[in-house]
Amino acid sequence: MTACVGCGKPEQYNILLATGFDPQQPDMQRFYIPNEFVREEQGKDHDPTEQVSFCRECMRAVEDALRASILYLRAENGLVEIKATGNSTNL
Repeated sequence: MTACVGCGKPEQYNILLATGFDPQQPDMQRFYIPNEFVREEQGKDHDPTEQVSFCRECMRAVEDALRASILYLRAENGLVEIKATGNSTNL
């Protein structure tokens, strides 16, 4: 069984990500959301994507971080307004 890339626990989920390496830290793998360029490369000599494994807790953290990043970008660009009410945030 494959281990979670985040914590080493047994895999429960996997997602397809593009992978690469930082020239400054070649031993540190980097992960990217596959964009149209990456999807065009799939099926050619080199497939830049791979299945990346996560446990339930780490998968939830990745999903939460993605949602938060998109919400932040939308708020910063005036597409949504976030109003705090008590202990919750409303859109």
